[in-house]
Parts: sequence; structure tokens; C-alpha cells
Amino acid sequence: MKRILLLLALFGRLLHASAMYQFVADTSSIRGTTANLDFQFNPGGSDADPANASVISLLPGADFTLTNSLALNEQTEAVVLGNTLSFVLKLSGAAVDSPNPLATAGTTFGFSIFDESFIHPLLTSDPNGFLFTLDIFPHNVRTATIFGAVNVTEVAVDTPEPSAAALLGIGLFLLMSLSHVARYKSEVIGGHRAGSGHAV
Repeated sequence: MKRILLLLALFGRLLHASAMYQFVADTSSIRGTTANLDFQFNPGGSDADPANASVISLLPGADFTLTNSLALNEQTEAVVLGNTLSFVLKLSGAAVDSPNPLATAGTTFGFSIFDESFIHPLLTSDPNGFLFTLDIFPHNVRTATIFGAVNVTEVAVDTPEPSAAALLGIGLFLLMSLSHVARYKSEVIGGHRAGSGHAV
């Protein structure tokens, strides 16, 4: 039975996919401004599930990944702003793919735009300076909070399908395991009855 449960758990992971979000900010009002982009991915407690936040298509050849391994996990990029600023955020790891049902802490991704001095946050109403945050709560409940002229949209992720051979192998293994369990129960029950008969 343990082998069956293990196999089902492994098969379940095949059906999970990372979460992806498209971020677009209207920066036309401060076009030409030299700014500092600040990315943070911080856990809310020591029992937060491991997670990764990958920032994709921000700048040519500048993709990077943050993990929530430390209390503060941060990446900064200096840019000259145009009319819009956009990137794709990919979330992965146990917090998304296989969350621990006993976890009580989540993880927050936060994005800010600061001026050249890295003192004044731009385009945001948030007193903490974030333009948007995305919380991964326990059990993979996710919520985006927006503080400016930005659009954050979850995009569909194609879940890789197991190959036909893998599915066939899993099916045969399950059938064989179930057959073994049924035969074992039959032998145990049969032996118990026979023993009872001799005792009488």
C-alpha cells in the first residue's frame, strides 16, 4: 500500500505546473527617468514552503531567480524608463507544486520602482514603496495587490503530459499492486478461518 501511495504522490506532481504572471506598468509619466527596480521574495516565517520566483523578459539576457531561503532575498536593476515596463514572473517550488498542509507561513513577492537615489519610490500609493505584491499563502492560495497604474495577470501554463509509456507503466504497476493486496487479504482471511475451524 505504501508503494501505491508513493506512486500516486509522484504521479500527482506530474500534474502540477508552475504559476506565471504577466506584469505591465504604465511609466509614460516618468519616461526618460533613471530608476532602480527592486525585487524581493521573502518568507513570512521559518516554516514557509520552499519557493522560487523567476523574473523573465525584463531586460535582454537579464533573467534571474530569487529563492525564499533567507529573511530578505532581493535583486535590483538600474534602468532608464520608457513608456511601459513589463516582465513575466514565474513561481515554482514546493509552495506552488506540492504545498505542505501543515505550513502556517507564506511568501511574498514584492516589486518597487525607486528614483536614481534609491530613496523615493515612484508611481505607488503604498507607504512601504511597493508597486505590487503577490502573496503565496499556505496551500498555494495566491493574491496580488496593486498600488499603482499596473496590470498583473495570471497566464496559463501548459502542464506537461506524461508520455504514453509512463502512463501505461503506472497503470500496470497499480493493477499489479492492487492484485497483490487483494491476494494477500484473501490468504490472510482464508488462513484465519481455517485456524478457527481447527480450534473448534
